[in-house]
Amino acid sequence: MWLTELEKLRDPDAHRRELLPHQKSLILGVSGELRTRIVRYRSSQETSEAYYPRIEFASDNLGNSWKLGENNWVKTGIKLRPGDVLEYVVTASDPFGEPLLYQCTFGIGRPGYSSKWSEENTFTFEVTDEYVGKLFFAVISIKSNRKYHPYDTRDDYVQFLYEVLPPSDRKDI
Repeated sequence: MWLTELEKLRDPDAHRRELLPHQKSLILGVSGELRTRIVRYRSSQETSEAYYPRIEFASDNLGNSWKLGENNWVKTGIKLRPGDVLEYVVTASDPFGEPLLYQCTFGIGRPGYSSKWSEENTFTFEVTDEYVGKLFFAVISIKSNRKYHPYDTRDDYVQFLYEVLPPSDRKDI
């Protein structure tokens, strides 16, 4: 119906007539509605998974793991001490098959140490005194070399949460 109405108003120059204000408004309204419907249709067909890389699986050396579809954080319930070593491995994929870069950031409420972006998908970190506290996190991030990313400068991330206790002076532990 709308296209039929637009057809009646097409090409006023060829028909040597000026469009009336209500006709111009009708054209603007109909074209705006058509653009909106096109965007909504396209939006229903396209998903971010078709464009952005994503982490599929991540695990630490203490038996904690995360897989695609879960919340992007893992409450491990593990209590660490300075000197403990954490190791991580992550599996990720890019929908365009392009290479990915990986990074791991460690901190206590604020980032403390971040590895450089690398093509390596494994990380090792030794916990030190500066991370003693109730909340210690390790955030594993990935990114592509493309211009746009859904999370500021990264495409996906998962974080592991721990507690770091002070060094133990007891010899029987």
